[in-house]
Amino acid sequence: MDDIVPTEIYGVAPEGRPVRNMGLRRNTDQRWYAYPGMTNDEVLAFKLFDCRKDDPDAFRSCFHTAFEDPTAPPDAEPRKSAEFRVGVFVLKG
Repeated sequence: MDDIVPTEIYGVAPEGRPVRNMGLRRNTDQRWYAYPGMTNDEVLAFKLFDCRKDDPDAFRSCFHTAFEDPTAPPDAEPRKSAEFRVGVFVLKG
């Protein structure tokens, strides 16, 4: 939690309103994973955010990023990324 940095992005939302986001401060104790052997018919799914109003300590987030792979051959096909976001709300009743 100490590595999370609140940020605002301008120029994305209508009427110039800022979009609130979270960034992550670099910390050598963080764990990052790479999947260099993925093929075109594989996909990663991230549960990006979870929180509960009745339990503020239940906040969970999955930060993700991209990087240039130093082990990729010079003639490798350029990386392509597609994001699809789906919201799911579970109501207790």
